Amino acid sequence: MKKKTGSTEVKARCPDSDLMLLVMKELTNLNHESGDNKLKNLEILTLSHPRERRKSLYILNPNDNSVQEILKFSPPYRSWFIGNTIESDGKIYLSSNIDPLFLILPYVFEAKMSSTFDQIINDDDFSDAIKLESIIAEEQLSMIADQKKCGDLTVWKYNEEKTMQWLEKKVNKVSDVLERKGIHVGTASAASNTYVISMNKKESHENYVRYAHGIVSDYLKSEVSEKLLQHLGLPPLEVNSKKRKNTDLDPEEIKKLKKQCAEKETTSKYFNEDVKPEKNPRKNVKKAQLAKAATGTKSISSFFKKK
Repeated sequence: MKKKTGSTEVKARCPDSDLMLLVMKELTNLNHESGDNKLKNLEILTLSHPRERRKSLYILNPNDNSVQEILKFSPPYRSWFIGNTIESDGKIYLSSNIDPLFLILPYVFEAKMSSTFDQIINDDDFSDAIKLESIIAEEQLSMIADQKKCGDLTVWKYNEEKTMQWLEKKVNKVSDVLERKGIHVGTASAASNTYVISMNKKESHENYVRYAHGIVSDYLKSEVSEKLLQHLGLPPLEVNSKKRKNTDLDPEEIKKLKKQCAEKETTSKYFNEDVKPEKNPRKNVKKAQLAKAATGTKSISSFFKKK
């Protein structure tokens, strides 16, 4: 499968795999003249997902210290037409830029003591995590952690206040883009155009911020996501407690209802057993007439018996 971006085809192959990933020229900052040589430096990393700690793939580009997440879309009943052939595997792999600090944050958050950076990101389950050390500058790491130096030794410790301020900027950027493009969002999902127009500006902006918080939280641990929600001053979504209160019953009322249901079930069972449905009178009359007409007649087989 091939895809062209401008006049340049940019392809990267995963090691020990037949997977061919199409990388956009703009995302890798490659030009037509030197693109083929620089592309060889791209590396596919297997890292832990920052929220769910599941295996996920990323592209490390040492040319500009950028990281791209590999997203797989696998809709059912899809194939690709490639030239004169049909490829039954309809999956598509796309790459999208991601701030590498999101991949570092879970390790810094879970570190209980001040430690060096290489000790923090040392992961026995995901050995590629140590490769992020070369692309994270101290200025970036200081956005989520405090730095302490003792001679030549530099240690880091998670700072919640710094992290919340950094994440707030991320949420505001996403919210501004959603609002500027007029994407309709509700308190938790897309809303109709009429609903958005009917809201005042304060309510509408709050919904955009809440929606943006949900997008950013896809890359945050649940504890950090909850802290961020509090930092943004957003109240948690209510689960319609009024309906529950109205439908809640006292124990005495529940007993009465159970008793009534039991009595009703017993009564219906009694009638079902004792009351038998009447037979169709027309069918009975026809049977009587046939029996009367058949009196004194012989069966056809009796004529073929030996005398």
